[in-house]
Amino acid sequence: MQQQEFDYVIVGAGSASCVLAPRLSEDPSVTVCLLETGAADRSPLIHAPASIAARLLPLHNSAASRAKWTARLSTARQDARWQ
Repeated sequence: MQQQEFDYVIVGAGSASCVLAPRLSEDPSVTVCLLETGAADRSPLIHAPASIAARLLPLHNSAASRAKWTARLSTARQDARWQ
């Protein structure tokens, strides 16, 4: 494997990194390496344009699929001594 050098190495392709990498690479004299790892993107919705994915989403989200993400939330009165 050939060794390469970069001016900037960004680890993780989260939202901030995906904004930072193009900004840094606007200068043609700068080299940027963006590293990302993770599970395979097997859902067809990830690779589809947003307009198509939005139409397919109701088909993909079955009742059983939604049930595992349902959370029941409740509130409790806070103790006044902390105010």
